[in-house]
Amino acid sequence: MSDLEDFSPLRVRNDIVHLLFSHHPEFIRETEGQYLMDREQEDQLQKELKALESLTKLRGQIEQEHGICQVDLLSEARAEQEKEFEQLWEAV
Repeated sequence: MSDLEDFSPLRVRNDIVHLLFSHHPEFIRETEGQYLMDREQEDQLQKELKALESLTKLRGQIEQEHGICQVDLLSEARAEQEKEFEQLWEAV
């Protein structure tokens, strides 16, 4: 083996990996734990995306069957609440 082969990137990487795994078992545990955590987060994200997709489809079906409400119910509720608060303050 020539001197250049001793320092090939693949050989160096393999040597580093071997040293880490053979002398630092906690590194293995931490790496594995991080991998499992990342995997759980990815699984959770996929479930959430699937749920959002289902809700989007359901919303589309409801809009097709019943149309879209043209009234801004939230703004109306806020205005009504503000009016009630103003009446309460005037009474005090």
